[in-house]
Amino acid sequence: MKSTIEFNSKLLQVFAIGIAVLGISACTPNRAQDAQETTGDQNEAALSEGQNEATLTSNRPEKDADFLVFAAESNLEEISLGKLAQEKGTISHVKELGAEMQAHHETAMTNLTALAQTKMVTIPSSIAEDGRDAYDDLNEESGAEFDKVYADLMVEKHEDAIERYEEAAEDSDDAAIKAMATAALPTLRSHLEQSLACQEACEEAKSL
Repeated sequence: MKSTIEFNSKLLQVFAIGIAVLGISACTPNRAQDAQETTGDQNEAALSEGQNEATLTSNRPEKDADFLVFAAESNLEEISLGKLAQEKGTISHVKELGAEMQAHHETAMTNLTALAQTKMVTIPSSIAEDGRDAYDDLNEESGAEFDKVYADLMVEKHEDAIERYEEAAEDSDDAAIKAMATAALPTLRSHLEQSLACQEACEEAKSL
């Protein structure tokens, strides 16, 4: 009888531990995805409660808030990928482009953070899930293939960024956001040209 009680007690302990482990797993989702959702929820709440009425002086406050979030995610991704390019790039074009991306987007992120604070918009402070995936995929490459993938990524990312910044520059009637987007476009277009040149350099290097 005593042994049966002890067995049942141990069984309950094992069951309780299992439940606890499952509970911890359920409460620890991907941090990057969780941060994205939290940022979006905070901005939606601020907009719905009218907290941004005096700061987001726009006829499209949700789109302007989404644009600031996109800009932050883009900056953080460019910084991360730029650092990796300086570490693993095999030709000078890739390393130099990586250094340029890191330096510019660190400055851009500082300025964006200040702007977001004045607009009472929450922006991410860590790289998003998509950015982490891009980093991990790039990090798996090496040699000439790493160079090519990085150059291709920079072309793709800057084409996307230019499209989003152009939309904000044209459609937003929030003066500060419109001015930020307009001022950033020449540099983004220059970065796209640098990325295309880097793409060509990578192709030439592979053919040697």
